[in-house]
Amino acid sequence: MTAQKKSEIRKALQEAAIQIIAKHGLERVTTKELKIQANVGNEAYIYRVFANKQDLIATTFDMLDHELMRGISINLNIMRDESLSLDERCLLIFTALWKFLLVCPDRCMCFMQYYYSPLFVRYSAERHRELYEPVVERFGRVFKQGTDVWRMLNYILDIMLTMSIKVFRGEIENTPEFEREVFESIYRSLQPYLTWSK
Repeated sequence: MTAQKKSEIRKALQEAAIQIIAKHGLERVTTKELKIQANVGNEAYIYRVFANKQDLIATTFDMLDHELMRGISINLNIMRDESLSLDERCLLIFTALWKFLLVCPDRCMCFMQYYYSPLFVRYSAERHRELYEPVVERFGRVFKQGTDVWRMLNYILDIMLTMSIKVFRGEIENTPEFEREVFESIYRSLQPYLTWSK
């Protein structure tokens, strides 16, 4: 198998895992379902490009985690713009991340399913934390000394994931007013921990 063919199969299987997890949950990710969804013809291909099914699922989450990190990183320099108030900077970052989450419902649903599973703790939590160290460092400057910035950032992500899932399921309509409401809810709860806000 050529390197290009291997890469194509790998990508097809990861995209298949995203679709299955998003629509049916982690328990429905079987080698048979993956083969059908990815249209790879043979279940053996899974083991040619991944160590096992758990490796496929974990690397798929890692791929989504890197996508999310890139979405956050693009806007991180806003935190240095002192011409804006802290709440204005936070709103700009929140808005960009909110839009990023809502663009791809299947990716967001898959991310959430895995993120809240025991598999995440077992296979991905350590890499996840390492990946977000630059974000923790950047945001650490706006939190009061002694604040657990990692916990605060996870709190923000939890709320955003929960609210975006409600939008995907049709429980809430995503309007500018709702988006602002989600931001205000997060921001108000963080204010006691921030070094400065208007």
